[in-house]
Amino acid sequence: MTVLEDQPAAPRPLFGFGSILLAGFIGGPPAAGVLAFLNLRTAPARARQLVLGFFVAASAVWWWCLTQVPPDALSQLLAHLPVWAVLSLPAWLMLRGSHRAHKVAGGAFRSAWAAVGIAVLVRVALAMLTLAVAVATVGS
Repeated sequence: MTVLEDQPAAPRPLFGFGSILLAGFIGGPPAAGVLAFLNLRTAPARARQLVLGFFVAASAVWWWCLTQVPPDALSQLLAHLPVWAVLSLPAWLMLRGSHRAHKVAGGAFRSAWAAVGIAVLVRVALAMLTLAVAVATVGS
């Protein structure tokens, strides 16, 4: 094989299950959904649709729960814990096949710090969205 011939591509690094759960705890289901969807870039369309549908529904329920609890820090933290627990089992069931195939192919997993960075960005975007909605409702 020469340099000009196509080299076999190494599998892209995936986010590990722990990284996805950590992102879900920091940024909620939207952050976990982004990472899970990034892991399934090469998966069949049906798998991507299932993951996207699950995380959109989980994000809607999570957002509703956050708007229904008092704004103190403890109540906001307690709203995250059940979502994190409910998020873990379906995410594991949907992603275990791709993670197993990735390990067999010799693929590496991305750093948990990258997942934390994405989760913080999602959290900031959600805070800006909340602020925009609050300003819009006060102004009208």
